Amino acid sequence: MTERIPLRIRLGVLLCAAAGALSGCVIVPLPHVTQESPRVTGRIIDSATGRPLSNAVVQLWSRAASDMAYATPREVQLAGARAVSAADGHFQIRPRYNFHFVYYANPSFYFHLPFGRYWVGELTVKKTNYSERYFHARGDPPDTEIGDLKLDPQPAKP
Repeated sequence: MTERIPLRIRLGVLLCAAAGALSGCVIVPLPHVTQESPRVTGRIIDSATGRPLSNAVVQLWSRAASDMAYATPREVQLAGARAVSAADGHFQIRPRYNFHFVYYANPSFYFHLPFGRYWVGELTVKKTNYSERYFHARGDPPDTEIGDLKLDPQPAKP
């Protein structure tokens, strides 16, 4: 013989479920991806001669955050994708993605779990015998065709 759940408890559970449904909160245990960084291309050249530079290391810098909307320069910089320039000075960095198990949203904010890394347009370029340079891609989201990045030769040591 099964016992019936009292009406008071059934109404309480129903009211709690209705309040949760009407609150606007959405928790979705749905695996999904967000973009850490897009495809980024450009060319590295010598600022004095205009000639292309090969073997320059281009490093993107990402920020840890719950979503791209919350990735700000206040967050800690993390090394992201990188590439080495070819003989003609061109480089290409392929897109990278974050994998998440859960998406949470309410009317005030949202986030993904686990948190991800997001590129906000910062990159550095290094090459032997050249000064390291920091660049910030323009736009929101940042431009992905960077164009020509000029490196200054280091002065000869006496």
